[in-house]
Amino acid sequence: MVQRARLQEQLRAALGAKLVVLAAPAGYGKSTLLATACELGELAGPVAWLTLDKEDDDPVVLWSYLLEALRRACPALEIPSSPESVGRTETVDAYLTELVNALSLVGDVTLVLDDFHLLSGGRGRESFGWFLDHAPANLRIIVAGRSDPPLRLSGLRAHGELVELRAIDLGFTTEEAELLLNDRLGLGLSGDDVEELVTRNEGWPAGVYLAALSLRAVDDRHAFVTRFGAANRHVVDFLVDEVLDAHDPALQTLMLRCSVLKQLCGPLCDALLEQHGSAEQLSELASTNLFLIPLDDRGQWFRFHHLFGQLLRVELERREPGLAPSLHERAHMWHRDHGSTDEAIGHALDSGSFELAHDLIAARWAEYANAGRHATVLGWLDRLPPELRESSTASVGHAVPQLEKGIKQENDNMPRISKMQIELMVNSFAADFSRIATLQFTNSVGQAKMHWLGIDEGHHELSHHEDTKLESQDKLMRINRWYCEQLAYLAKRLDETPEPGGSGSLLDNTTILWTNELGKGNSHTLDNIPFVLVGGGLNFQMGRSLKYKKVAHNRLLIALAQAFGRDIHRFGNPDFCADGALTGLS
Repeated sequence: MVQRARLQEQLRAALGAKLVVLAAPAGYGKSTLLATACELGELAGPVAWLTLDKEDDDPVVLWSYLLEALRRACPALEIPSSPESVGRTETVDAYLTELVNALSLVGDVTLVLDDFHLLSGGRGRESFGWFLDHAPANLRIIVAGRSDPPLRLSGLRAHGELVELRAIDLGFTTEEAELLLNDRLGLGLSGDDVEELVTRNEGWPAGVYLAALSLRAVDDRHAFVTRFGAANRHVVDFLVDEVLDAHDPALQTLMLRCSVLKQLCGPLCDALLEQHGSAEQLSELASTNLFLIPLDDRGQWFRFHHLFGQLLRVELERREPGLAPSLHERAHMWHRDHGSTDEAIGHALDSGSFELAHDLIAARWAEYANAGRHATVLGWLDRLPPELRESSTASVGHAVPQLEKGIKQENDNMPRISKMQIELMVNSFAADFSRIATLQFTNSVGQAKMHWLGIDEGHHELSHHEDTKLESQDKLMRINRWYCEQLAYLAKRLDETPEPGGSGSLLDNTTILWTNELGKGNSHTLDNIPFVLVGGGLNFQMGRSLKYKKVAHNRLLIALAQAFGRDIHRFGNPDFCADGALTGLS
C-alpha cells in the first residue's frame, strides 16, 4: 500500500462537505484510499462502512445492512424499529425519518458506501436519495463506485456541499509510482522508466501495479517498460474479468469492434457496427466511468483509455480473428464521406486498401503540403507498397525530394562535407559576413546511409523499426552520437575562435539551437521533440537538462525571438502561444 498524501489531504479538506463522491473505473484505488483514511483516523467521528452488492436494490435489504453498519459504529444509536420489522417497502420511508432523527443525536459520524455503482436503480436507490436530502448536519456521507452516482448532485454542488474525486484525481503521479515500484517493491527502476510506465498507463494505479508483478520476474526491466502494454497477461486478465465482461454482450461488441477507432462518436460507431443507437450506448458507457474519455463538452466524441484500447484490439483479434480490416474499411468510408481526410487515409492503410489510400493521397496531398504538413504526407507514402509509392511520389511533386542519382545510396562523403560546412560557418562569423546561419544535415526522407558507422540501412528506414528491435536501437544511437559529435565540433571551433571586435570567444557570443523535426520517428509524432542549446549568446543558463511536460514548442521559439530583441508574443499557431515565452531558461 502507498500512502497518497495529496489525496488524503483532499479527503481531510472535504470533511465539511455533506457528500464526497469517488467515481473512477476499476483499479484506481478508491477503496484503498478510504480504508487508509479510516485506519489513520482522518474521517469525522466513527465510521460506518458498507460494501454494496446487487441485492441491495431492495430497500429492506439495503437499510437492514446500513442500520447494522451504523449501530456497529455508533453503539449509542437508538432507533425503535428496523427495516425487517417494518417489512413492507412502502413503509421504509417512515423508518428513515426515525433514523435521521436518531442520527442527529449521536455526534459526528461518517458513512462510507463502497461499490455504489451496484445500486443500479429502483426503490433502494430512491430511498437513499431521500436519506441524502434529509441527512442531519453531523453525518458525512462518502460514496465510491465505478460510475457517477445516480443522485441529485447539482444542488449539493451549487451550495458547496459536494466534493468529487475522479479518475484524473485518483491516477498515480510519477512520485506515487516511484514510492510503489522502488521504495515498496524494490524494483530499482530509473526515473525515466517510472515516468514511462505512468504515461503508458495514463496514471491507472492498477496498471502500474500489474506491470510491477511482471517486472519482478524479468532481468532487463528497461526493455520491459518500453514494450509494456495490453498484451501483458496480468493486464489482460484484469481488464477482461473486471471491466469488459462486466457489461452485456451488446456493449462488449461495441467496445471490441470500435476499438479500431482513435476517436468515437455515435454515427461513426453505427457505421462500423451496421446498426442504430450507438450514441446512446456510448453515453451509457461514459456514465459508468468505463475507460472511455470524453473529448468534448457535448458528449459526442470519446476515446478509450490507451491501455484499455490496446486490450480491446488484442481481445477483438482473439474473439473475431480477421475482422479488423473490414472494420477499418467501414471507418475509412465514413470518414471519407464526412471530409475527415487524415482519418480516412489512416483507416484505408490499416485495412490494407492501399488503392483507396493512394487515390485519396493523390487527390489531397497538395493542401497538406501547402499547410506545411509534409511529414504527414510522407508518413502515408511510407506505408504504401513500393509500386504505389512510386506513382504517388510522381504525383505529389515536391513532397518527396528527388536528389541526384547515387547521392542517397552513396553518401560516404557526408562526414567531410559536415566539417567543411562547419568551417565555412565559423569563418563567416569570424569575418563578420553573417550573424545567423542554418545547417541542415538531412531530412526525414533523405535516406542517408551511414556506412562509415558500419550501418547499411537508411536512417529513415531504421527510424520506423519497432521499439523492441534492440539492434535497430543500437544503430540509431550510433547515428545520433555522430550528430552529437558534429554539434560538439561546431561548439569547439566557436569556442577557440575569438569574437571579432569584442570580448571572449565566438561561442560566448553565440547560441546554437540543435533539434530534430520529429519527436519519435516510427510514429512521426511532434511531441517531446528534444532541443539542445549551447553557448552564451542569449544569456541562457547552460549546463542543465530541463523537462517541460505538455508545453508547446512555440513558447521556446518566442523566447528565442525575444532574446534576440524581437518584441513578439506569438509564433505560428496562436492557440499554442497563450502562455507566452517559455520561462526558466535564464
